[in-house]
Amino acid sequence: MNRKVRLNLKEFLSRPVILSLVIWAAASLFIHPGFNKYTVKKASGDVAMQNTRYYYYDLDHDGASESISVDLNDTRQSKVMVRKGDMVLEQFNFKYQAISIGDFFAGDFNNDGVMECFLFTRGNDSILLNVFDPVRTRKVLISNRFIDLTHTADQSADIPTIEPVGIFKNTGRINRDFIFFIKAGFSLRPRRAYRYSPDTDSLIRSPHSSANINGCNAADINDDGLEEFIFNTSATDNTGDTATYSDHFSWLIVLDHNLQYLFPPVKVSKYPAMLMAIPMKLKEQTGLVVLSNYFGSDTIHSTFSLYDRKGNKHYERYAGQIVDPECYISNNPSGGKNTFCLVRNWQCEIDKIDTGFNIVKKFRIPEVIEARPIMKIDADSDGNPEYFFLGRDSKSLIITRSDYSFPAVINLNAENDIPFITKIERPGARPLLYLQFITHGTTISYSRNPLYYFKYPFYAFLYFLVLLVVTIISGVQKYRSDMKLQTERKIAELQMRAIKNQVDPHFTLNILNAIGSLFMSENNKEKADYVFTKYTRLIREAVISSDQVIITLADEIEFVRNYLELEQFRRNNSFTFTIISGSDVNTSVTIPRMLIYTFAENSLKHGAGRRKTGGVLHIEAQVADRKIQIIVSDNGPGINMSESTSGNTGRGLSIVNEMIELYFRLEKSRITYILENVMDTGNAVAGTRALIEIPVKIPKI
Repeated sequence: MNRKVRLNLKEFLSRPVILSLVIWAAASLFIHPGFNKYTVKKASGDVAMQNTRYYYYDLDHDGASESISVDLNDTRQSKVMVRKGDMVLEQFNFKYQAISIGDFFAGDFNNDGVMECFLFTRGNDSILLNVFDPVRTRKVLISNRFIDLTHTADQSADIPTIEPVGIFKNTGRINRDFIFFIKAGFSLRPRRAYRYSPDTDSLIRSPHSSANINGCNAADINDDGLEEFIFNTSATDNTGDTATYSDHFSWLIVLDHNLQYLFPPVKVSKYPAMLMAIPMKLKEQTGLVVLSNYFGSDTIHSTFSLYDRKGNKHYERYAGQIVDPECYISNNPSGGKNTFCLVRNWQCEIDKIDTGFNIVKKFRIPEVIEARPIMKIDADSDGNPEYFFLGRDSKSLIITRSDYSFPAVINLNAENDIPFITKIERPGARPLLYLQFITHGTTISYSRNPLYYFKYPFYAFLYFLVLLVVTIISGVQKYRSDMKLQTERKIAELQMRAIKNQVDPHFTLNILNAIGSLFMSENNKEKADYVFTKYTRLIREAVISSDQVIITLADEIEFVRNYLELEQFRRNNSFTFTIISGSDVNTSVTIPRMLIYTFAENSLKHGAGRRKTGGVLHIEAQVADRKIQIIVSDNGPGINMSESTSGNTGRGLSIVNEMIELYFRLEKSRITYILENVMDTGNAVAGTRALIEIPVKIPKI
């Protein structure tokens, strides 16, 4: 980068508009005035409720949620109270207790427009299901329906947990079935999926498997109009590697609507590993994107794979360093059918990835306890579900859109307690979210921030405020700089005038002496009149430009020409002079007044003027190396360089040096000169030569 480019860049960057833009951009990174697109805040205080749990569902779809409370204070039964507002609709008592907060579900299985409730309880070594209709019939439909046996592991308090998947239709039936699965860790069983038909009280279990199921996605991947069930599994190595579909490995498992294997389970990776699968449209059919995340010490890579609906692997690619076992993949609703999202770790580094497994976008949200969301609910009733995460500090809740955009954070008083979240519908008002913790409950609101679009005028105002401040500061600095420059110019002008006042009288005395000597002779009166007229013209020019300390090169050359003509006439043509200016010389450039005159006077007085006859003085202006060069030469006896700093010649050079220095202070343009003797072919002194160099610049008078 050359000097000119650097100067132009510096000048550009120093403009107030650009400086303000830089300051504004930096300030915008740290100023967050609460313009998040979505906002979440507490709608009520925490309510303590030991052994009582509340759930909210709009069971009759009238726009107002009913509250369902499950009282567990009696260790032998669960008392369920259903309320609509302040009115009690019905109370139901079920033998045995629900143990987990998530053992409750509501859905409409018989298409009558009213939701039925499903409550799981545990009695001895059995898992039981209770179904009741609290709105239309207000009756218990199914009581203590046996689902499966449980198993308690030695030296472990681990118990199986139930995960509802939802209500789904079946072949040739009007009523729909309830799909759920049971996952078990050290307790080992049951590890199955279940399809229950409440109207016929029929139950279908998936084939026996030791695969450790920890999640499920439902999608119609074989285009039969019914959902298949795609399971996430993990290799935890609790059953040993000889068990059926042992959890020593992770498995790709897909069940059809009858909970039979759509294709034989595919062994993917060994312990420790986690497998997640999501449906993805691939060309003409739906396939599966599979993430196999190995986080052990062996040299086994985590991979992304594409499988078809028959369980055939078509493509595999290294997934990078995914070392967090709780990473999570999901479909990307904002990216169409061609991308999916990967929450890589608890630091919430999120990648948007296409079906070629190329990262198309990377971003982050606030850190979380684990990358897997705790729930997925349509919190604002806009038709799109939101993700809920527990914050990294274990005391906050983070809500994002279904593509993980626009995170909203709220602090809660529940350390390491994961809530069960249901939505409270309210007529004519935004819904609220009820968070049921183990010991208490609280209500929060989540909605679009009405101030969100005010961020644009705010940031515009912020920029113009910064621009105003920078402009004022720049103006003050420029004013101070201009005042300083004007002061320096004034001082330099006064100093230069003092120098000029030393030169002008010297020149004037020389001419007056010449005129006086001519008038003393009768024969030279005519010559004296000519010289006096010439001198009068010079005086007139000097008076007109008396207030100028800087003149153009053309004016200075003309002044020197008139001076030399006077001297030539006064000295009876004892010398000749020539003044040449090249056609490419810009004579409008400015120089200190009397600069060339001083060199010409010294050259005449100490050079050509010392010869009685044949003196020669030559002045030439030319362009070389982006500078104007003024050459003043004579054929005099030369000068003694060791004595050039004394006497008249030394005084002249001293004045020149002062003029050049002051000119630089005024115009920031450095004039230089060289004074030297000219040697002939025999190496004898043949005259004196002065070389003056003036940088080329835009004329400024």
